[in-house]
Formats: sequence, C-alpha cells, structure tokens
Amino acid sequence: MNGLAKVSMDAGVVFLPVETPYDQDVLFEYLQTITSVHRQVEVELECLRLVVSNNGNRRHQCAGCDRLMTHGAVRYVVGRRSVCSRCARALVRDAEHEDEPHVERGDHGHDEPEAGDGAAEPGDGLCL
Repeated sequence: MNGLAKVSMDAGVVFLPVETPYDQDVLFEYLQTITSVHRQVEVELECLRLVVSNNGNRRHQCAGCDRLMTHGAVRYVVGRRSVCSRCARALVRDAEHEDEPHVERGDHGHDEPEAGDGAAEPGDGLCL
C-alpha cells in the first residue's frame, strides 16, 4: 500500500499518511472535524473506500459490531454498510497492513513467516 489516504470533499482533496497508528488517529480526528463542516467526505485508500458523514437525527446500527450509533455521531459507509468509528478504524488499520506478510515468533525467538511464503492471499483483505 502506498500509505496515503485521499480525503475528498466539496472544497478539494487532502492526502494524509496512514502508515502508523498515530497517522491513523490524525486521519480520524480530521474526519471528525471536517464532517461537521462538510456534509459528506470520501476517503480512499488503495483498496478501501469510505464515505463519511454526520449521522444527523437518525440512528444507525453498526454493521460491524451491532452497536447503535447515536444521532450526531460520525457514520462511515463501506460499500452499503454503515459502521461506527471503532469498526472504521479497524478497517483502515487492516487495509493498511494487508499487504504485509504475517510473521510469528519461532521457538528460537526469530521471526518466521507462516506456512507458505507469508504473503497475503488474493481473497484476503477489505477490497469492497
């Protein structure tokens, strides 16, 4: 992944890094702030697209964790599913790291890839 999120709104486009947990926190703080000004914001990562908006007066149920999102909360739509901020953060975190091989510690303390070459499978990840 290129490590950038493209944030589009009616006023223009902003590119923000999403490589580290700090970068991802900054992205979500920015989205929280900007959705109070703009009605709808679109976020694109390499294989994940989120539409971000204010929940308004309606309550929505999160498709990820089934929590009820209260009115006024920021709502994230992935495909046709509404997710809460916590689930959206997990999607971004997973999308950012989906191309990295999963590594486990071996008995001798060294990093060892899982069975196979350790690369992500084509069907894995969050391309929606």
